[in-house]
Amino acid sequence: MPQPAPRIAFISSLGGIAWGGSEELWAATALELHRRGWPVLAASQALPQRPPRLQTLAEAGVPLCAFQPSREAAVAQVFQALDALQPQLVVVSQGHYLVGFEWMELLRQRGWRYAPLVHVANDWRLTEAQMERVARVFDGAVASFFVSQATERQAARMLAWPIPRAETVRNPYLVPWDGELPWPETAAPRLACVARLQHPVKGHDLLLEALAEPGVRALAEPLGAEVSLFGEGAHQAYVEHLLGYYQLPWVRLRGQVSDIAEIWRQHQLLVLPSRYEGLPLVIVEAMLSGRPVLCTDVGGNAELVEDGVSGYIAPAASGHQLALCLRRALGERERWPAMGRAAAERARLLMPSNPAARFADRLAQLANSL
Repeated sequence: MPQPAPRIAFISSLGGIAWGGSEELWAATALELHRRGWPVLAASQALPQRPPRLQTLAEAGVPLCAFQPSREAAVAQVFQALDALQPQLVVVSQGHYLVGFEWMELLRQRGWRYAPLVHVANDWRLTEAQMERVARVFDGAVASFFVSQATERQAARMLAWPIPRAETVRNPYLVPWDGELPWPETAAPRLACVARLQHPVKGHDLLLEALAEPGVRALAEPLGAEVSLFGEGAHQAYVEHLLGYYQLPWVRLRGQVSDIAEIWRQHQLLVLPSRYEGLPLVIVEAMLSGRPVLCTDVGGNAELVEDGVSGYIAPAASGHQLALCLRRALGERERWPAMGRAAAERARLLMPSNPAARFADRLAQLANSL
């Protein structure tokens, strides 16, 4: 006898920005479940204008709960929607493992089964009381999903508590799984940094410091190197000031670009100088496109990028370490095409061709087993 369709709800804890990479998996999975004909609910912050992904959900007929910024109003709205759906499982999407745990506390208190979906953990210090509080809600989850093994390890280290029933899941990406691109026809190095302009996280200041280092400059400028910064964000003015301060006319702000593949038709190497990450979509997309990656050893970056094989890994998020890595990369740029092919093979080995469908299958399995 076939099992009844599982009822699954998603709560996004994102705040402060309209959308981010942390929202892609839950949104794609909600749409996948809805297309299968299964009851679903998507709850996220109310915004003056819906992001495109939420608009897609709305047009497909996915029930949306746009909750207000006020905690009291948000709680009332979300739990009214949950009471109407009666889900067997509630997934709490967390851009950071400390953002969203209050939703899990409320779900636990009210008897709902829940599972966090965690994208990032970093070294924010907690008091003893906070550690116990956060560990308790992870302990009560039916499963805890992390986008990289490093994110799980770091969260457990910060809590000094083993996280039970932890699983690794993968984010969806915006390029084809088998979409390796031809190598760009240019002799000059073309590097791209694809990241929102939020330097305390993404490290644009570290990258510009490294590019201005005399050894890097001595290699890059005679070769006619160009570095393109793709993305928008609250710290654009600061990045512009740094470009002037370091005198880097060959580094240019390119703004937001929706066609990711077009970036990699024109560029040869992704540079991602982040201070912390989960498992960045831009790394996956660059590698699937056949481009090597130069990144810092944070989050799950080193789970994908093999130093000297599919890219370069700076051992720390610092201008000095990035400069050493850039000098090494520029000095052996003739290897980049082969490294790009290795990157595509590596990404296809580790990334599912349809991450949302795989996550939907796992959630349905959990929901039906409860």
